[in-house]
Amino acid sequence: MSLKSFKLFFLFFFFSFLGFSQISKIHYVPPLTVDLEGNSLPRDQYLYLSTPSTNPVNGTITELSTGRVINFSDISTNPLQNDNPIRYTINNGSGSVNDRLNNQLFVNPNNTANSSGILTLNAGFLVEADCPIYVSIRYNAGAQAGAFTSKGLAALGTEFRTGMMLNGTQGNAHNGNNSASSATLNFFSVMATEDNTRIEIELPNASASSLTLGGTSSSFNYNGGTKINKTLQKHQSLIIAQDFGISNNNSTNKRFGLIGALIKSVDVLGNKDSSKPLVVNSGSASGTFVSSGGHDHGIDQIVAIDRVGHEYIFVRGAGANSSNMETPLVVAAQDNTEIYIGSSTSPDEILNAGEFLQIANTNYSTASQGGTMYVKTQNQDFKLFAYQGVG
Repeated sequence: MSLKSFKLFFLFFFFSFLGFSQISKIHYVPPLTVDLEGNSLPRDQYLYLSTPSTNPVNGTITELSTGRVINFSDISTNPLQNDNPIRYTINNGSGSVNDRLNNQLFVNPNNTANSSGILTLNAGFLVEADCPIYVSIRYNAGAQAGAFTSKGLAALGTEFRTGMMLNGTQGNAHNGNNSASSATLNFFSVMATEDNTRIEIELPNASASSLTLGGTSSSFNYNGGTKINKTLQKHQSLIIAQDFGISNNNSTNKRFGLIGALIKSVDVLGNKDSSKPLVVNSGSASGTFVSSGGHDHGIDQIVAIDRVGHEYIFVRGAGANSSNMETPLVVAAQDNTEIYIGSSTSPDEILNAGEFLQIANTNYSTASQGGTMYVKTQNQDFKLFAYQGVG
C-alpha cells in the first residue's frame, strides 16, 4: 500500500457541546511537531477564519514565537464576515525544513527536549476577534496532510486524557502488531493561559519501561512511573513527543507510552487549579491505526474532562477496505470504567484510569460508510475520552 493510499483523520467528539464549542472570540493554537524522517514533513500551513456574522469582524493573530501581531485587515482587503472567510498563510511550503519548523505552528522535535528534561516553548498562535469566529488549522505534509479546528474557550480546562494512533493494533492484553516505523511520531502539546501555571503530567501506559522523549538528536530519557512537572508562563507551551525512529521507542510494549496521558493544571499542593486553565493538542504526525501499510497525520485540539460525556455514537467513514482504519479509541478517566458496546447489557471491557480500548470496527451496524456504533459507560459519573480514526 503506498503512502497515498489513504488518509487518517483524528476526530474528537463531545456531543453535549457540539455546535457551540468551536465558535469563540478567543482561540489558542498550541504548537505541533512532526517526525523528521520519511516524506511527511510539513509544507504549506494555514489558519482559516470564518464567522456567521453578517457584519465585518475585526481581530488579530499573534505569533507567539515573535510577538508579532497581524490584523485581520492585513490579511484580506475584504473584511471577515459570513460570506467572506479569510486565510492566513503561516508558510507557503517553500524554503528549508528549518523554515517550516520555525516555532510558529510547528516545532522541530529536537527543540522539545534535552538531556535535562522537557523544554519551554514560545510557539503557536493566539487569535482574538471582536465577534465569535471559527479558526481551522490546515497543512500539507508531503504525501500526507493534517487539519483540526480550534475549540475556542471550550478548549480550556484543568484535566485531560490524550489519545493518538496506535501505530499498529492494540491486540490482546495490549500486545498487538507492532508497525511503528521511523516515519511515525506521537505527541501532545500543552499551552498555559495564565502566568505561573504548574503542569503535572503522568504517563500510565509508560510505567513498564523508559521512553525517549523528544527528537533523534536531542532528547530526554523518561523513567516510567514518574511525573513530569513544568511551570509555564502565559502563552508558553511544551511538547511531549515520542519518535518511533528512536530504537528505544520502537517496540510493542512502548508504543502506547503517550496514550492516556493525564495532564493537569495544579496548585502548590498538587490539587487541580481551575484558575490556571490549559489548552491541549494531541495526536500523531504521522501515525496509523493499521498493522501495515500507509500512515498519515491525525491531530486534534481536545477538551477537558468536564466537557466529555459517557456515551457516544460513532459514524463510520469511507475507509471500508481496511479492517482497522475505521476504529474508535476510548480512554477511561477513572478506575473500574465499564465499556458497553451496542446493545450489550454486560460490560465488554473494564478499564482503569488511563487505560484505553481500540474498538473493533466489526461493531459498526454495517461495514459500509454511514454505519453507526453506540458506546457508553455504566453512568455519567464515568467519563470517557473518545477518539475516532476515519479513513
